[in-house]
Amino acid sequence: DDKYEVRIGSLSEVHVQGGDNHQNVITRLLRMPQTSEQDPSGSSSATCAYDVYCFGKVLLELVTGKLGISKSDDAATKEWLEHNLPFISIYDKEPVAKIVDQSLIIDE
Repeated sequence: DDKYEVRIGSLSEVHVQGGDNHQNVITRLLRMPQTSEQDPSGSSSATCAYDVYCFGKVLLELVTGKLGISKSDDAATKEWLEHNLPFISIYDKEPVAKIVDQSLIIDE
């Protein structure tokens, strides 16, 4: 929110919490997965794995500076992900520097 307070919720469903007067409020961040389960109320809910996948797309978008990845699931997005995911490894941190947005790097 405008006070930079953290809100926890599903990454596939974002809802405004009271009193927001902005005209362009985001009420849905990402599309639901093709295979979603029904919750007790009868509405679709994203699976935990899909939320993790969506979070990864948003995080990759922030790190690379390539905005818009999280909005779509088209062939170009999948190709972009397949190209960039090999640069990310928990065992070798150097390759990720090749995809990091240079505006995030501060030389002192």
